[in-house]
Amino acid sequence: TPTHDINYSSNSGWTQVNGDGSHGNITVSNGKVEGGSGTNASSTGVEMGTARVHYDLSSDISDTAWIVDFEYHVIDATTNCHWMPFVLTETNAKPASDVSHTSIQFQTYENSGAGTYVMRLRTYDNSATQSSSSDYGTQLAEDTTYYMRLNRSSATSLTLSVYTDSARTTLLGTALTQTIPSTLDGLQFLQHCSTPSSSTGSNDCSIWTIDNTKIYSGVASALSDEKTTITDVPVGTRYEEVDTRKIFYRGNNGLKSSTPAWFEKGTASGAVGHTYTRGVFGGGYSLTNTMEY
Repeated sequence: TPTHDINYSSNSGWTQVNGDGSHGNITVSNGKVEGGSGTNASSTGVEMGTARVHYDLSSDISDTAWIVDFEYHVIDATTNCHWMPFVLTETNAKPASDVSHTSIQFQTYENSGAGTYVMRLRTYDNSATQSSSSDYGTQLAEDTTYYMRLNRSSATSLTLSVYTDSARTTLLGTALTQTIPSTLDGLQFLQHCSTPSSSTGSNDCSIWTIDNTKIYSGVASALSDEKTTITDVPVGTRYEEVDTRKIFYRGNNGLKSSTPAWFEKGTASGAVGHTYTRGVFGGGYSLTNTMEY
């Protein structure tokens, strides 16, 4: 279960800091974080300036072990625009690169008009000088949702993994791991920001969204699907996933000879098209037509 499960359904608890007024802002609205609006960054994007939103997690996350998952979607950006869509910080001050502070930053910048986007992992340890900085080896495409994972597996190891599927099984390129200072600690604020500098305005703009942030504090290794290890149960077993509120059913694809597997309620159970649904019904094959509530 996540320590913090942030789906952005409400802007309660978020503090919004606007830009100079001539461009879009970063907001928590429409069930997500929206950096700018529309599809044309030059007219409705968020500028490289002061715009950001920040949220107090109420207490520090672990200094040695945590996993953060979030969904990221880039819509458009002007040439060479640079921004910080996801940052963990010690305070609620803007994590500017030329001001002393402590942060772990996921940055993005447009690749010289190519329409692709470079991802960068950068850290600051109570300093205005970066303590580590590395670029992910594969770039992002526009109009595609990516499923991100940041993993601090020890006091000094930080990994960025980018996936193309929500189950986080198909990795984009190769995960990026970098060494960070063991003294980088006290991270209590989540921020979604524009420019990494303390600049007050720029005509370089971007449009992007963040959604479904989950923070697992105290977890050092990648999460696993617990039910995949549960095999010594009979067909008909019900499994409830309390963190996702999903219900799964142990079935055998509607065929008595098939190997049993887990199927989510309301989805087809395989090639033969059987569906495990809620309700009361009877008839057909007894192992799949089970009375349910």
